[in-house]
Amino acid sequence: VIDKMVETIPSYRYQTVNEVLKDLNFQQSFVPRTQTTPPTVQPPVIFKTSTQIEKELQELKTQFTSSKPQPQNPIEQEVEKLKTQVNSGKKVQSEIDQELAELKAKFLGNG
Repeated sequence: VIDKMVETIPSYRYQTVNEVLKDLNFQQSFVPRTQTTPPTVQPPVIFKTSTQIEKELQELKTQFTSSKPQPQNPIEQEVEKLKTQVNSGKKVQSEIDQELAELKAKFLGNG
C-alpha cells in the first residue's frame, strides 16, 4: 500500500481514498489475527539481612503494643536519650559548654 502511495509516476499512485481503503481491507483479510500473551514475569526474590528483619519485627511489635521501640545497642540508646531531651525542651550541653559556664560564673561572676 505504501509503495503504491509513493510511486514516482503519479498515474500509478492511488487516486482516491476509497482505493487505499479497498487495498487495506483486502490485505487485512489475509493477515491472521493471533493474540499473544506477554510472558509472565516472576517477582524477584528479595534477600533480607537479619538486621532488616529485626527492624521490621520491632516495628510490628510497636504497632501491636503501641509502645516506642527500645534501642538495642548503646549508641542507639544514647541517640534516643538525646532526642528525648531535645524534644522535651531541655538544653543539651556538652561537657565543654558546662565547664565554660562554670568558669564564667567563677571568674566573671556571671551565672
